Amino acid sequence: MNDFKLIVTGDSQFMDYNFLLEKVNLLLSRIEPLLEIVVVVYVCDNVGMLGERFAAEFGYEVAEFSEDCPFINYFADDGICQMLNYADECICFWDGVSKETQQFIELTAGKIKTTVIKY
Repeated sequence: MNDFKLIVTGDSQFMDYNFLLEKVNLLLSRIEPLLEIVVVVYVCDNVGMLGERFAAEFGYEVAEFSEDCPFINYFADDGICQMLNYADECICFWDGVSKETQQFIELTAGKIKTTVIKY
């Protein structure tokens, strides 16, 4: 069976699980129902923890990236490529202010479809 790998990420201030639940479910509602969903998270950020909670609630597999992988240096193209090459799409929760999240969004451009949710 094929799978659909979704990065769930965002800035460090985002902690609204119900809002994440609504937006991720909306995004996943357009995915082919026969695909296995894999939630891709960076385990050291708040949204990563919410993504893991979401995956557990719905029985989805989790693919974790941590500070031990090159993704920790996500401002460098080679660092983000491992995570982006693994995933099919990204949903990013952004307050419209965080420079780190803005840089992440800019780095994803042209590499992976990214849905930015401003809150």
